[in-house]
Amino acid sequence: MIKNLLTALMCVISLAVYADGTKVGDLYYLLDATTGEASVTSGSDKYTGSLIVPDVVTNSGTDYSVTSIGAFAFNDCTELTSVTLPNSVTVIGWGAFSGCSNLKSVNMGEGVELIAPEAFAGCSSLNTVKSHNTTAPSIYHASTVDGVSHTADIFVQPTAINNYKNAFVWKDFSNIKDVQESVVEFDLYDGTGYVKTIEGDLTDAQALLATAAQNSLVFTAMEVASTSELPANVVAVDKYGNYVAKEINLTDAIAFHCPADFKADKVTYTRNFKNTNSQPLYLPYDVNVSDFTEVGKISFVSNVHQYDDDDDGIIDRTSIEFLSKKSGTLRANTPYIVKANVTGTQTITSNNVVVKETAEDGWIDCMSTTHRYLMTGTYQTMVASKEGRYIMSSGSFKKAVANSTLSAFRFYLDIETRSGVGTVNNAPKVIKISVDGVEDEDNATGIDEIFTNIVDNNYYDLQGRIVANPTAGVYIHNGKKVQIK
Repeated sequence: MIKNLLTALMCVISLAVYADGTKVGDLYYLLDATTGEASVTSGSDKYTGSLIVPDVVTNSGTDYSVTSIGAFAFNDCTELTSVTLPNSVTVIGWGAFSGCSNLKSVNMGEGVELIAPEAFAGCSSLNTVKSHNTTAPSIYHASTVDGVSHTADIFVQPTAINNYKNAFVWKDFSNIKDVQESVVEFDLYDGTGYVKTIEGDLTDAQALLATAAQNSLVFTAMEVASTSELPANVVAVDKYGNYVAKEINLTDAIAFHCPADFKADKVTYTRNFKNTNSQPLYLPYDVNVSDFTEVGKISFVSNVHQYDDDDDGIIDRTSIEFLSKKSGTLRANTPYIVKANVTGTQTITSNNVVVKETAEDGWIDCMSTTHRYLMTGTYQTMVASKEGRYIMSSGSFKKAVANSTLSAFRFYLDIETRSGVGTVNNAPKVIKISVDGVEDEDNATGIDEIFTNIVDNNYYDLQGRIVANPTAGVYIHNGKKVQIK
């Protein structure tokens, strides 16, 4: 076994030094098509922050097991702060993390058997090491941990403590402890992004969330055997190095930020439907259409239509066509509309979903012969005033005016010239919505909360055109439907 590991180590060294890596996700790998194995290597950019190495990577349809950290893979990555290695990794190569002066914690899976010389040399900030192998990984030279304080905490399985205390180099560390005693870092994210980091346990993480803004998340590199251990809105790591959560509770119209993808056993989304108009919907996770069955009908954008009603060569009205999404999955970070069949506060529950890193640029792009229509989602409450921008209100798109605001979990519509150059001429005041070929009725009795401070003394016909001298008929005035007799 020792001979095989040494041979593997020499292969790791030679491959890492003389071959170029393939980037998959956030990391670079040396991929061996013959063995189906992958070794983490260096890339064109230095690694930073907190990294979790996966156990399997997929490239061009082929899966590779990640079995080693190559020589000098993370060399001089001075902004790297923590790393988690999967159980599939058996070898940490020569100088793999050398010079990582801000590396604070390393979490090694149970598969690590050999740590090469200088692997952690110069890691002067390293104060926490977790090793899940019940047999201390072999270290053949003290240079492996040159520069690492011997007072760093080494957390191992309780049955392995004596083994580590008697193993070469490991025995020089004075704080070899039961892994259950380890202090864990928890990172808080609210709707604005990263807030702060605390140390403690899951109880502390739960207390942190209790005082944080709604829709906040806590991320930790702590490994859990089961998500049942986790409080709501806490994201941890499973034994494979993947982010997981038990339950995530989200409230509509409140800012939300998620820094990384993770799988959740359950996600709830609570929204107050003030009316039964078509309303914008933009969610950060994939969800089954059936989860919305009791709330309303989901539709996706299909086309944009422009009409010249009086045949004068000028566009008189514009309609955006949506089609009902009757089955399948709503994609995360994608604009949809929901036409509620109930009002009041409703909670939509989805099980076994992947919550995606929040993207403020999830969009749908449609073209007519003259214009470009861009629908862009947001997880922030934003001032939506901009030339050519529209937001949904009363079942149609209304042209944004000064101080118009848009709530989180919504999308807005921008109209540009097809070339993207210049301003849009004769932009309509209102853009109608049709679902499955039926145009939504503009219900002015149910204004959404997204449109505020609208003061406009003009009269508009039902196609959204200004009427200078209105006669008897039905018009839109100050956002309401009125009749002149």
